[in-house]
Formats: sequence, structure tokens, C-alpha cells
Amino acid sequence: MAKQATKILSKTKPAEVDKRPPDQPKRAVVGMSRQERKQIIRKGQEKLEKLVRQSEAEKQGKKPEDVKLKHDYRTW
Repeated sequence: MAKQATKILSKTKPAEVDKRPPDQPKRAVVGMSRQERKQIIRKGQEKLEKLVRQSEAEKQGKKPEDVKLKHDYRTW
């Protein structure tokens, strides 16, 4: 009982074990801030939206600016 109490009350935490396999990289975007990652994501979403607008405009015979999309391709 005393061992359990000291274990619960102790402030030292056990060493964390990395659960990833050793050959797997840690993170692809190490060294980038959250803002930088968001900028990259937004550029990709804008490019995707532009491509979708172009393809829909070709199908409908309209200009890309006049096409109304069913789905919003942005997360912001």
C-alpha cells in the first residue's frame, strides 16, 4: 500500500518511450511554425479550388469566376 501511495504521489514521471518504429521519421514538417504550415495548406487548397473551378467551367461552358461550387474547398 505504501509503495502505491508513493508511486501516485511522486512528481517524477517515468521516461516516455517513443512508439514509432526506428526507421519511421519523426515529423515531416519539423522546424516549421504553425503559421508556416497553415500557409502551405492554404496555398494547396486555393490551387485545388482553382482546378475544380476550371474543370467545372469547362463542363458547364462558363467562365471559372461564374461557376458556383457545391462544396467549399477551404478550411478557413
